[in-house]
Parts: sequence; structure tokens; C-alpha cells
Amino acid sequence: MVAAIEVRSLHHRYAGAGDHPAAINDVSFVVEENQFFTLLGPSGCGKTTTLRCIAGLERPTSGEIRLGDVVVVSGRHFVPTHKRDIGMVFQDYAVWPHMTVFENVAFPLRMTSRRRMRASELRGKVMSTLELMGMERFEKRRATQLSGGQQQRLSLARALVREPQVLLLDEPLSSLDARLRSRMRAELRRIQRQLGVTTVFVTHDQVEALSLSNMIAVMNDGDIVQLGRPRDLYFRPQTQFVGNLVGAANLVHGRVISVDEADDEDGTPVVRAATLETTFGTLRVTDPSAEQMRVGAECSVLVRPESVILHSESPERENVFIGRVELALFVGEAVDHEVSIGELMLNARAASVTRFRREEKVFVELPASSCVVFAE
Repeated sequence: MVAAIEVRSLHHRYAGAGDHPAAINDVSFVVEENQFFTLLGPSGCGKTTTLRCIAGLERPTSGEIRLGDVVVVSGRHFVPTHKRDIGMVFQDYAVWPHMTVFENVAFPLRMTSRRRMRASELRGKVMSTLELMGMERFEKRRATQLSGGQQQRLSLARALVREPQVLLLDEPLSSLDARLRSRMRAELRRIQRQLGVTTVFVTHDQVEALSLSNMIAVMNDGDIVQLGRPRDLYFRPQTQFVGNLVGAANLVHGRVISVDEADDEDGTPVVRAATLETTFGTLRVTDPSAEQMRVGAECSVLVRPESVILHSESPERENVFIGRVELALFVGEAVDHEVSIGELMLNARAASVTRFRREEKVFVELPASSCVVFAE
């Protein structure tokens, strides 16, 4: 593993914050070369402050940051932003309105190049970057004459034209409408893979995080609460906070009434499954986190809507309960259902060919392997 970015024990408290909690509390992580790394979390969680510390726009209270082999923050050592090998894209594009598209992209080369570039070399770099963005035909157009999506591409081109070691993205898609945002997600991932540039991306949008990232650090109140690959965070969240943040979730309260143990490789008894008592019946779970469960313990179970299976007839399997469809919404690629089991209301997402109607009786299956358990 080659580290492109290494953040160690980063702390930051804003001046004048008084008794308010620190913006960042002992944050540490490593971003590998060519990786797309995302900081995900709600507003005020510390993700943008962390990014700004990497960029040099904030000087952290303490901690260390390395960009490759270069220490840019350590004790009293601080490398200013213009001397860090980074490109950055902001939420508001920050393009120069009085310049043409060409001049916007050429600006970083003119300002930061250690030697004076020949006009032909500069033009070659700018045009190849614009071609990568599909913007070459707009080179003479002023930035104010571009659409939102085109301005976002221009901002990205300006950040990449110097071929930086690291690309930093601060919620760059949040100002776009839903359709354009979806298109730009695909473009951004394509460009990042094509260039192989190490990228740190800040967002509060779980769809962006899950679809773009190799690794995600979920932040809350200045801390990283879980670090992992998108599928691990989605299907095996370690806390209810993470489970709710990275996707829609059903939460069921229960109490452990029995556990199934098996010997580990070293002969230590380990819980492999648990049976829970809930308001609508007994529920069996085979989540690896069930190893924390003890008989009598209170717990919560998370089940994703797409893991809830609806049947018109009983499949004669475990974890099947009689329910009633309260609502069915056709959303194109799927049908979203609200299903009641006694007093419990569950969300279930099924394929678009599914045809359960409101008030119809259904058999609701909660697969044991899809239930994630959290101790309370």
C-alpha cells in the first residue's frame, strides 16, 4: 500500500469557539494512491474542516498531515496552500466570470509554473484538459455564458490542468439539479479513473458517496465513526447512525432470547446466530455482529427496504410474518411499499413488475442474513 495522503491525530478547534466541541477530534486515516476517498456526514460533522486542513486553508490545532513523502503539517511546520501539490474544486465553482473558458483553465499554469511556458505548450495542456472534459468547443466562451454543469466541468478542468498529486472536492455537485448531478457523478468517476489522480471528496449525499468511492469515512461530531468500503458500510454498518446515514433503513426493537454458539478456530465459543423476541414474533439473525449478543440483552435490528421480501403465499421459511400493504408507490425502476405487521410499519422495495395493491395481505420475509444487530 502506497499512501498518497496520511492524516494522523488531527485536532482542530476554531478560535472563539468557547465551550463548543472541537470541529475535529483525533481524526486519522490513510488515502492510497489513485484512490477515491470520501468524507461523508451531516452538516457540522467536521468533513469540510478536515478537507480544508489537507488543502492548507485551515491550520489545525494539532496533528500531522503528509502528502506523499512531504510533511505539510506537523507541530510548528506548516506548508502554505500554494506550495502543496493539490487541485481543489469548490461547491460554488469559483470560476472567473470575466475570463474565457480557455483563460480560466490557463490561469493556474500562468500563476504557478516554475518556468515560463511557451504559448504552444500552454495551449496544448489547456486544450487536452478541455477535451478530457468535453469542453474544447467552448474555449472562447465566457464563463458566465455556461450552464451549471459546464461551469462545474470548467472548475474541474482548472483544478486538473497542473496534473496535481491530489484532487480535493468540496461538495462539487450539490448546486446541480438531480438529473445533471447523476450525469456528473458518472463523468467524475470516469475522469478520476482515467487520470488515476488520488481524490478526496466531501459530501453529505449517501448516493454520491456509495457510487463514487473506493473508501468512505463516515464522520459525526468531529470523529470518524466508521471507515470502510461502500458495500461494507451499507450492508454491515457498525452503528445505527451509520446505518441510517448511508441508506434507507427499517429499525426493529427486540430482546435476545437465545443464541447459537460454535467454536472458533482456536476453540473459543463464538455466537453465530441469535433469536430475538419482537412485538410481531420471533426473529432469527445470523449477522456476524450477533457475537456481541447475550441472552436477555436489548437490541435493535436494521433491515434495508430492498432486503424485505414480499410474497403472495407463505414460502414456509424462517422469519416470515403476515402483513398488509398500506401503500404502494411505483417509481419506475421499483415499487416502494409500506407494509404493516401488527403495529410495526416496514418499508419494502420490490422490482417494478411487482403488483401488490393497497390493503392486500402479504407474507413478509426478513432474511436472517440481511438483519444487522446493534446492542442497546
